[in-house]
Amino acid sequence: MLRGGNWINHTAKLRVAARLNGPGHGYGPDGFRCVSRSNFISDSSERGAIASDEEVSLSEEAPSGEKVLLPLSGKEVLDLADTSRPFSRASYALNLKTGLNMISLPVKPNSLVTAKTLVRDLAATVILRLDADTQKFIPFVPEHYESTNFEIEGGMGIIVNVTEDKTHTFTGTIWSNTPLAAPTISSNPVWAFTFLCRGRSLKGDLEVANLSQGMIYPAQWDEDCQLGIASVVDSTQQAVISNGDLIQVTAHGQRWRYRVSERDLANAFVDLKLGDNLLVPDQTQLLQNYPNPFNPETWIPFELSLDTEVTVIIYDVQGKQIRKLQLGMMMAGRYVTAGQVVHWEGRSETGGTIASGTYFYQIEAGGYTETRKMVVLK
Repeated sequence: MLRGGNWINHTAKLRVAARLNGPGHGYGPDGFRCVSRSNFISDSSERGAIASDEEVSLSEEAPSGEKVLLPLSGKEVLDLADTSRPFSRASYALNLKTGLNMISLPVKPNSLVTAKTLVRDLAATVILRLDADTQKFIPFVPEHYESTNFEIEGGMGIIVNVTEDKTHTFTGTIWSNTPLAAPTISSNPVWAFTFLCRGRSLKGDLEVANLSQGMIYPAQWDEDCQLGIASVVDSTQQAVISNGDLIQVTAHGQRWRYRVSERDLANAFVDLKLGDNLLVPDQTQLLQNYPNPFNPETWIPFELSLDTEVTVIIYDVQGKQIRKLQLGMMMAGRYVTAGQVVHWEGRSETGGTIASGTYFYQIEAGGYTETRKMVVLK
């Protein structure tokens, strides 16, 4: 709470600053570094409002040990302990950057603020709060996971994610006995992320792992929503997830895998519908090519239960090798859709077009080998 001086009658531009022992590392000669900028406007009508362009820094400790407002111009010192002329209401313009922002309510609004109303006002994709009892982060995701809606109170730190830079003005009563928290912002890397997991057989022993980074994210089951949730936050604002990371969800012996996209990172959450398309197969197998018969090209689907090197070899009816397709290391999963399956354009190793007839295709995946028949019909 800001008190003292002639704040009732002024519009003042404030810069919230932290003071160290001296200049350097972004600090000015007076030992202050600007960490947030905002516009406070008193709406008291006791006297006529007088506009002021004077900028001040808020220090933590004065040499005397008392908290003071230090004008950058050095013209006067305003004692915050002077409560004779406090102003009761103000407007605060909060600047949010694209990505993750850690904020708290700068003033006590006129009406109740909840996660749902704040998401609406900020057009945020997700809001996170720390549960004091469980020490776990609880997400609120509009239209995806709203049962965790909560009231936002003074002094409560929350994490919000927005997809574009924006400014939102809060108007209300100045908090008493609640310090004003400046926002901390880090849009890159993504240091807070939420997974929502939907699907069969998830209830019970649920685990969410980032295979690309070797991390396991704490997960829990929401019985009311029939939903698995995992939220991870790095307090030092280091990346917890990156584009292309391979995520594995495990429950009751079944595994699902998903690769994180840029869109997921922009939203700071992903809603995973764990169906057959993400399910890791129980066994490796070679599936029938399609179309069959074909001319001149075909696609060869397969499933892998383990991460392994994969090779597909084409033979003619005499057992002569026509083409060898080395796919390299492949992750466990189902390779059955366009862009995933093996494509053979009907040409030999030297690039020649093959003749009509019966051919065989064989897969080698670790210790697994299987062969199937296909027909070229021209």
